[in-house]
Amino acid sequence: MVFIFSYIYATLAWSYLFSQVAVIPNCSILAAVGQKMASTPGVSATLFNALAKANINIRAIAQGCSEYNITVVLKREDCIRALRAVHSRFYLSRTTIAMGIIGPGLIGATLLDQLRDQV
Repeated sequence: MVFIFSYIYATLAWSYLFSQVAVIPNCSILAAVGQKMASTPGVSATLFNALAKANINIRAIAQGCSEYNITVVLKREDCIRALRAVHSRFYLSRTTIAMGIIGPGLIGATLLDQLRDQV
């Protein structure tokens, strides 16, 4: 009897809490996916930290049962900035730098040779 009452109470509470559906327009979904996510602690924290530092608000979070992905919902206007922030934090994109070398001697010339070899 207690189980049935608990089940009925939980069902009523559930239906009361979710009796209305609201559609929030102009949202984007960003998913971080990788095989090492399940075995690497702190991946979610790194993702959330990257978004927080970029001043991006997360509207919803979902994680699949496999732990190979984590998905966030954010404003559509923030999607490009969010993608760049996450790629930058996980080192998934190349970073362009500008540098100037004046009068390269032996060390400066060696640095220029190393940079030329990497391109």
